[in-house]
Amino acid sequence: MKPELMIANVVWTGIGLVVAWATYRLAIFPLLRDSLRFKLFSVRREMFLLVKRGELERNDPAYVWLRSFINAAIRYADGISITRSLIGLLTHAHLGRERSVRIEVAIDALAEPARSEMVAFRRRAQEAILIYSLATSVVGWALLISAVTIVALMDISSVLKRHLAGWWNRAQETLRKRAEDQTQCRRSLEEDEESAEGVLAAA
Repeated sequence: MKPELMIANVVWTGIGLVVAWATYRLAIFPLLRDSLRFKLFSVRREMFLLVKRGELERNDPAYVWLRSFINAAIRYADGISITRSLIGLLTHAHLGRERSVRIEVAIDALAEPARSEMVAFRRRAQEAILIYSLATSVVGWALLISAVTIVALMDISSVLKRHLAGWWNRAQETLRKRAEDQTQCRRSLEEDEESAEGVLAAA
């Protein structure tokens, strides 16, 4: 390849990467962030309605924690990523476990139906943040692509195994039929030879 073509390819590749990055940062990322905030606002509103109906106290530890968690996620949505979450887990794993235990105890202490509602609110908020983290992180995309690739390879392997098993069974059946045909031919030849020898002996 000529040097001019190589330089042109490098330049166009760089331009393509810049355009893709700009499209992501200016269009896709804000859309994902706004979607996350909308989901969290919906959860927070439903929690407020739970308090409004008198099924939950405003100063209950479970409500205070979950409301603070959602408010922080809404405010700092730009900084949420799977990489930072992993680093936080590695550096503050013991604090995360202690906080999780306190939250579980606080939620379990609630009476029904508030307890079930709070469990559902917490799960919805965590799922929304997890999906957002995966969708906005290079590590998340790498994990997603790896998972899809593994699943695709497993499916392809399963299909190939089924086809190979079918082919092997057909091949064995063909060989069996050929063996039976050859055996039948030999028997016919032997019978013909015996008949010919009988005729010669009689003559």
